[in-house]
Amino acid sequence: MVSAATYYFDSSEKKDGSASVCTAFTFAYTKNIGSLCFGSLILTLVGILRMIVESLAESASENGDGAAKLIACIAKCCMACLESIIEHLSKLAYAYMAVSGDSFCSSAWNGFILNLKHLAKFIFAMQIAGLFVFMGIITITCINTGIGYLLTMYVVKDAF
Repeated sequence: MVSAATYYFDSSEKKDGSASVCTAFTFAYTKNIGSLCFGSLILTLVGILRMIVESLAESASENGDGAAKLIACIAKCCMACLESIIEHLSKLAYAYMAVSGDSFCSSAWNGFILNLKHLAKFIFAMQIAGLFVFMGIITITCINTGIGYLLTMYVVKDAF
């Protein structure tokens, strides 16, 4: 992301910019290593908390009454929702952190605000990217099928 951002912001109408991979490694191992660890710690703690809630929910569903089962189900749902929100915010934070070099918390907030500001554009870009990925999958599948057919017909004589 740093390489793409440096290329984009160094480019102008008169000249193409330069993309620096070394800058990305410098950011990752000098500026962002603590923030990466902090984001991973948050994800791990939420995952551990979710596993604890799920084990409590299992024990409540085995030998609990109806109210305990209901509370366990609600707690599992809330933990799954919290975990997905934290994963999304971490993804936004890592992306913003890679480009800006800010800390995890400020990158999470700025990435969230940026996502809200350009939500329709992001959704449109994700749909277009999904279409290109689907077209790539179809193309690779067709090419592999064609190569397999050609190999079967002309290389392997004992097939038919």
